[in-house]
Amino acid sequence: MKSLLNRQARNGVAATEAAILLPAFALLSFAAIESANAIYLQQSLALAAYEVASVIEDDNASFEVAQDRCTAVLESRDIMSHDLSIIPEPNALVSGDVFSISVSAPATTYSIGPSFFFQEAVLNANVIGVRH
Repeated sequence: MKSLLNRQARNGVAATEAAILLPAFALLSFAAIESANAIYLQQSLALAAYEVASVIEDDNASFEVAQDRCTAVLESRDIMSHDLSIIPEPNALVSGDVFSISVSAPATTYSIGPSFFFQEAVLNANVIGVRH
């Protein structure tokens, strides 16, 4: 009889431990997934910025061509919401001019759940280039 009571007490302790630790493990797992998604988004923005820079460096490209290239790169990675900024306007650039590209997107763009980890965060990638 005594061993049966001990076994039930141990089961009760295990259930209590699980009830305390399970939410913490779930939160930790969800945070890791959201952080990995934010890193993926940051790398995608950097890739898009470099692609736009290569278009502007070599070609006599307009802002629309650069925007199309940026959109194509990001949409291929399932990122639909982004902003592109090019200073100065690509049409005004001549050989040897320096330009700056900034591609940004809200961190919640690629989030898979409630966005309480990166609520207001906007990720940004910047590239500086020279027109050839």
